[in-house]
Amino acid sequence: MNARQSGYSLVELLVSTAVTLVVAGAAGLLATSTERIASVVEREHGALMDAQFTLDWIVRTLEQAGSHAYGTAFSASSPTSAHACGGGGASLSAVPFSAVLIDPDGNGVDDDVRVRMDVNPPNGWLGGWPGLCDESGEDVAIGFDPAAHVVTRQDVATDTSPVAVSGAIVRDLRFTYRDGERRVTRRAADVSSVEVVLTVTTGTGPDPRPRVHRAEVWLRR
Repeated sequence: MNARQSGYSLVELLVSTAVTLVVAGAAGLLATSTERIASVVEREHGALMDAQFTLDWIVRTLEQAGSHAYGTAFSASSPTSAHACGGGGASLSAVPFSAVLIDPDGNGVDDDVRVRMDVNPPNGWLGGWPGLCDESGEDVAIGFDPAAHVVTRQDVATDTSPVAVSGAIVRDLRFTYRDGERRVTRRAADVSSVEVVLTVTTGTGPDPRPRVHRAEVWLRR
């Protein structure tokens, strides 16, 4: 009787090798796919965090609108009204004091606002003493750059041009102004609250639809 020869035949070896390659390839694709999905989710999470940070900054800035060290609002004869820094050019030049200035770039679109507050320090001068303009954070323009898809900030005392405060994820920024009766108004003196609507998108990821972030800020009266 002949003993059966042990080991694998050539066909069995080829089949085994093919199965091993298929399994290894599938595992590699799964690992790559998982890594890609994780990266996309991380980017989307980061973008949404960026959007929330940007909205929070806008809210904090608006909450200070009209802050001053005196018991009454600034009048046309007060030092703060008579002097303001105009480092931002004609569109951000000195104007009579108002807590908010609607549509400061004058293009008819409510995607920007100028917020003013005498807080750094409260001394009756908006942006600093005449000729100095060294008090930042007292006269700030918030805007939207549709070409760069960013929210911008321009400190009238210290900035010669707007700077981005968000990532390039913004699709739209809108401000709606309401009076004490909740009626929409465009008269700065009547503004009691400002609604902010920030629309963002990551552009990639499992859910690339625009995300809308909203907030309403009641101003000091």
